Amino acid sequence: MQTAFSVRSTCSNVLAALLLLLLAMPVWTSLPASAKSGGMSESAISSGSNTFEGSLTLTRYTVRADGSEHWVSSTPLLIHPNFILLVQSEGGSVELLGNIRAEGIIVRQAREDFVFLTPDRKAVIMTRQELQQMMAMFDSMRGRSAGEQASEPDVTLNTTGEKKEIEGYAAEKWIARQEGSSSEWHFWVTDELTIPWGLLSEQWLTKQLSLSGLPAERWFVDEKLPVRAELWSNGELAEIIKINDITPHRIPESRFQIPAEYQRITFQQMLFDRMRNR
Repeated sequence: MQTAFSVRSTCSNVLAALLLLLLAMPVWTSLPASAKSGGMSESAISSGSNTFEGSLTLTRYTVRADGSEHWVSSTPLLIHPNFILLVQSEGGSVELLGNIRAEGIIVRQAREDFVFLTPDRKAVIMTRQELQQMMAMFDSMRGRSAGEQASEPDVTLNTTGEKKEIEGYAAEKWIARQEGSSSEWHFWVTDELTIPWGLLSEQWLTKQLSLSGLPAERWFVDEKLPVRAELWSNGELAEIIKINDITPHRIPESRFQIPAEYQRITFQQMLFDRMRNR
């Protein structure tokens, strides 16, 4: 059933892949300015005592009419102060451009770039600037100029004061409702777990996240992490997305290196090869 908070296919392009990395959610329709709070610094890396290093898993379920949960996907992440590694589970992949797919993504904070590991053993390196340019191109294709936001129905994002422990962390319930919709999202957020998102928390990306329907700026400003999200439609629970298997541990930087068997190519080289092979 199509809802105002429609969930599109996860990782349908580069931007969606990074959205999945960032907040463990698929993309849904836009939150307007009324659902956001305050500005952010250009980079919102937290250095607090709760900063996380280790592994976790993003898991998605649909909920059947009888209330039983149906597993859809699990995606493991490795988190390091200088790197983030996402590896698609069970042979899954993310669409990079057209028929070019990636089975893993490495975010390299110090180098300010992203590495997409393809099934044919290529490591496609995309710089921060190239990603920004691609986002600008996507905006242009959607008919939105820089700084312009399409008019959206009103969305309210409210804290409820309801609290419970999830995966060992104290969490509070937030609810996002869109005017005229029969659906709403329930987020359980915690301030006891801080992910060093680095590049993924910069304003140029969180702006895109807000346009895609994620209240990212609110989460970053308040240093809250959604550990569970529930989609409710017509009063019935329809989908669950959660962070689980949270395991703090030290990870050597060698774990985030490009494997030796992969050929390193730039994003521009990938585009050239794609045009040449058409």
